[in-house]
Amino acid sequence: METLFAEGAIDRGEGLEALAEDGDPVGLAATLGALPTVSSADVFTTPDGAEAAGPAGPGSSYSFLFAAFPGDYLSLATIFVQSNDWFFATMPTGIALFDGATAVTGDVTSQIALWDAGTEVDETPGGGPNQAPRQSGPDTGDDQNVPITAVTGYEGSIAVTITSG
Repeated sequence: METLFAEGAIDRGEGLEALAEDGDPVGLAATLGALPTVSSADVFTTPDGAEAAGPAGPGSSYSFLFAAFPGDYLSLATIFVQSNDWFFATMPTGIALFDGATAVTGDVTSQIALWDAGTEVDETPGGGPNQAPRQSGPDTGDDQNVPITAVTGYEGSIAVTITSG
């Protein structure tokens, strides 16, 4: 099974850095989409009800559709905007989409964690000049090359629900 990343390992240079630092999912989706074990790799960029791609503000959401079959897993990742290189993601193995033959539905937020990609030196969340909303351009800030680790203290910052239909 392919994974988006490995906890405790250095970023593999397959697009996660661009997602975590700048919110650019294209490289990671392309890398994953080229793997023979990945049935679908796509990006969500337009908030529900919006006319164009952009960030989802407080109370906003993204939705996306996909087909799943017993044995499939969902992996997703999105930037934690007010950081240098943090991202929300499933655990590296993803979320099992079936319990036996029954599709998993409901709130799966407990299976999402906040991660530090370890690619850029951290600044105080929400105030650093090298964070996506305030940086002068993509890939700014002091480089760092440390293992990917979990971040705590930001529970409730994201909610993820799976519906079936």
